[in-house]
Amino acid sequence: MDEELQALCMAKQELQKAQQRLLVAIDEKMKENAMVSNQLLLLELHLSLLSKQSQHPKGDRVGVFGTM
Repeated sequence: MDEELQALCMAKQELQKAQQRLLVAIDEKMKENAMVSNQLLLLELHLSLLSKQSQHPKGDRVGVFGTM
């Protein structure tokens, strides 16, 4: 019985270590996803600004903070 209990305790420790590694991996993926999401938002903003810029004649100088 003592050996079974010891084996169960060791298995529990291994599961806890695996759980911790999973939590770290999940955290890293969430950070990566946030960075990609931010990059996509910046790209959308850039494309929107380019689109607005192309709608104005060349002589019309409307900056980034021009009318929307």
